[in-house]
Amino acid sequence: MNYIAVRGKGNPNDEKGDYKNTIGLLYGVAYTIKMSYKGAYKIEGFFEYVVPPLEGFWWQDNTKEIDYNEKKI
Repeated sequence: MNYIAVRGKGNPNDEKGDYKNTIGLLYGVAYTIKMSYKGAYKIEGFFEYVVPPLEGFWWQDNTKEIDYNEKKI
């Protein structure tokens, strides 16, 4: 399976944070690839697809229980 992914740190609720900027970039890349078949350059092995909804994974190291209030890590 092919997919686009980003790894990072930070609070996803920070209005000017990396998370918000990165999500915009991810969708920009996904839709550029998706619509590429309409242009002159053809990607080898390209097939039309649906851009799926975002799936995010967060984790906290060195903890027994998740602290849902701690998102800056």
